Amino acid sequence: MCAGLCPANAATTTFGAVSDDFDRDKTFPEASTTEPNPIGTQYTIASGTWEIAHNLLQATDGGIMYENTLKTKSADGFSFTLQADNLFSGTVQGLVFHLQDASNYYVLRYSKNPKTSLATIEFVVMVNGVGRKLDSSTGLDLVSTKYYTMSISSSTTQANTFTFSISEIGSETPIYSNTVTDATFTDGYSGFFRAGGTARWDNYSLTVLQAAPGTPPSKKTSR
Repeated sequence: MCAGLCPANAATTTFGAVSDDFDRDKTFPEASTTEPNPIGTQYTIASGTWEIAHNLLQATDGGIMYENTLKTKSADGFSFTLQADNLFSGTVQGLVFHLQDASNYYVLRYSKNPKTSLATIEFVVMVNGVGRKLDSSTGLDLVSTKYYTMSISSSTTQANTFTFSISEIGSETPIYSNTVTDATFTDGYSGFFRAGGTARWDNYSLTVLQAAPGTPPSKKTSR
């Protein structure tokens, strides 16, 4: 499911796909020093502490955890669709992709202004720990303690062009969506972001597609 935002791609074949509903036994909060990762060897904890609780992935002290077996790709005929459900708590949390390390990645994130109770959605590229906003929307009426689906997809025919959305679970109509183009990073890992405190995720999925033989190559986008 693409929450109504599946990219308009040329003919493609599936390069790889991973998914996780986190329906398994509880683990204790663990940091990057714990090997192997009890949440699953397919995950790497870059920062913070993470656990499985109540059949959900939970960040207990902020940070980043990413899936390490399949990279998101957005150039040279590759595209991807990334999605996960997040319990909105009002604090800064979201999905990362094209992650190089804990200081270099893209992130779709949202948070709530405690003074106005309205939410802000940001699409940001982090380079050496410094963020640059590629898109931002404020004044959105999101409900704390409610689950939202966060989706990010790229196009096979237009390199490094990303369409992202946030929607209520099960809805094909986004609360907010937009499309941006940026080529700071063209591939990397995907996963979960939390600025601090507790956050919860469910139903993570990543599908990477490759243009079928005979499809014209992607248009190159300058950095």
